[in-house]
Amino acid sequence: VGIAGFTACLIFLSSVWSSADFEKTMVRDPGTIMDFRVDYVSGLIAVSPDRARLYEPEVQELWFRKSAAFGCDSLPVSYFPYTPLFLLITIPLSQLPFNSAFAIWSIGGWLSAAAALFALRQTTPGRSGLALPVMAAALSSIPAARCLVLGQMSFLYVGLLCGYFRGIIQKNNWLIASMLALTAIKPQVFVFFVIPIFALQRWRALILTALLGLTAAGTVALITTPETVLSYPSAFLSVLLKGHTSANPQEMVCLRGFLTGLLPAAIASALAWFLALAGMIATFLLWRTSPLNEKTLPWLICATVLLYVVSGPHVHLYDCLLLSIAAITTLSGGGLAQALNPRGALRSWCIMLLLYPFAGWALFLYAGDDGPTLFRAHTLINMALLFCAMVRLRAAINSANVPVQLTDGDSLNGQEA
Repeated sequence: VGIAGFTACLIFLSSVWSSADFEKTMVRDPGTIMDFRVDYVSGLIAVSPDRARLYEPEVQELWFRKSAAFGCDSLPVSYFPYTPLFLLITIPLSQLPFNSAFAIWSIGGWLSAAAALFALRQTTPGRSGLALPVMAAALSSIPAARCLVLGQMSFLYVGLLCGYFRGIIQKNNWLIASMLALTAIKPQVFVFFVIPIFALQRWRALILTALLGLTAAGTVALITTPETVLSYPSAFLSVLLKGHTSANPQEMVCLRGFLTGLLPAAIASALAWFLALAGMIATFLLWRTSPLNEKTLPWLICATVLLYVVSGPHVHLYDCLLLSIAAITTLSGGGLAQALNPRGALRSWCIMLLLYPFAGWALFLYAGDDGPTLFRAHTLINMALLFCAMVRLRAAINSANVPVQLTDGDSLNGQEA
């Protein structure tokens, strides 16, 4: 069943670009691949005479309007908010025809996420008989579909975080650093997921992350200009203060989105940043105080992902793809029957995860793509999953009679860094 579902997902994606109606249904539709259009235009600007002014809204709007060949002339302008590191990806893609670039971005991201999930499953203790069904369900879910339609980068982040956690398990500082440095494409993701490394005092990994990040930034500066890189912090802060970019909090699936529907926007935003800080503190304490062994580490990974999804300041429906990391690391190794066998929080956890993709499609069919019911329901489900994960983590800590701490050169599967 897993192989069949996995193959069906790939066939579905391939059929999108083989369709004769692609130009009509995707490229010319203002509701689709909006985010990737902005990324594509950023690559065009980065190799143009205007590259030093890439982060100026006026320059971005000018180039967005000039890109009429793929339907941007009549679309609302959206600001390119990502750090200059992302230009290492968007510049090569922008040199291709738009359709080809989008196909490579989407199919390549989908396949890299699948490969990374499989690799992480091979690393975590108790390899799961549910690996292929879990991967098939996650990569054909509503979050995956929304990621595809918008051209978002959640597939990329599933791959990066799988590699990051695999590096933690194997005590591989180079793998940790390379994956973590690339997460800085979205600063809010980097700031959250660097916390476990601080808590574990992996100073070598942190130093390597800084060096790799500076090397990547220097490479971007050589390809574009130093001003392009150095102008990002002040330019993006100015854009935020002037309201040139919209976070669409009413469409978020984190607590910020939930609060936006209940409270005035200013109050909801202020509370959201407080909750984000609380989530980061909780993550630090979990990694700082918990023993690291084959029982606790999968649940630490799971709790970290869910804390980000629930408390993060900017989490949309497509970011729920990150829950595939939690599923692939914690579902029982004996297949479906054994996954449903436990009692209490573990059984609730397994049932909710297994039903998550189906519930997402049911909510979509009931509420529609932009209905608040769709987003709020996902927030509540994610909060329930976080509660179950914390209960299971506490149980794992209590059952670890002889904690086996990971030290330099050691890993859970006996490999060395």
